[in-house]
Formats: sequence, structure tokens, C-alpha cells
Amino acid sequence: MTIKRWSTTIAILFLTGCASQSENKALSPALEGQWQVEDISGQGVIDSSHITLNVTGNTLSGSTGCNNFTGTFMQAENTLATSKLAVTRKMCSPALMMQEQRYIEALNSATEITQSPDKPWLFLRTPNSSTYIKLVKITSNE
Repeated sequence: MTIKRWSTTIAILFLTGCASQSENKALSPALEGQWQVEDISGQGVIDSSHITLNVTGNTLSGSTGCNNFTGTFMQAENTLATSKLAVTRKMCSPALMMQEQRYIEALNSATEITQSPDKPWLFLRTPNSSTYIKLVKITSNE
């Protein structure tokens, strides 16, 4: 009788573990697509600067509001690592250049991806969440 109870308990724990893993995979945010940057570390973005992030496969590209950038990244579940970011060198107003620097630094240092449970937002964060990028998916009108 005791063996039967242990077998049942182990089976339930195993199935619960499998269900939890499935839920975690379903909650893993997908970064693929086109994103609009709405905030950089709580400092907002300059109106009409149109900062974007485009993700295709392991390639990043987009606009800093002044220059364009491209690079690569690796994603595993809710973690990421960027590398080889290259930025064009057009000069813009000092405010746009400072915003661009904040964006590129935040993009380079982000290691976690989180999704807002109740809003259509995706966040790229540093481990301590002191630096982050708030993204909103750009939907096409086709």
C-alpha cells in the first residue's frame, strides 16, 4: 500500500513539473518582429524620435532616433546577450545623441527579457533591473 502511494505521489509531482515547464515555455516572450521603444530606464523618449528595434532570427537592427544600428544576439528562454552592435555616425542634436547613447548602452547591457502580464509591453533588462528598455510591438495595417 505504501509503495502504491509513493508511486502516485511521484507521478503527480512528475506531471506537475511537466505542466510547469510547459507554462514557462508558453510565457517565454518572443522578441521576433518590429518594436517601438517607449521608455529607456524610466527617462522616457523624445517625442517623434521614433526609436525602434527590429528582430529577425539572431539579428537586431533599428533606429536610435538619430542613427541606424545592426548587430547580433542570442536568446535562450528569457535571457539574451547582444554582440557586434554597429551604429552609423550621423550627428544629431545633443539631446538625441544622449538618448541614442542611453539606448545603445541599455541594449548592450540587457540580459533578461520580461513581458508585462497585463499590458502589451516587453522589457529588456539588466539583472538588477536598474537599466531597461520598454518595447511595444509594431503591428502592420495590412
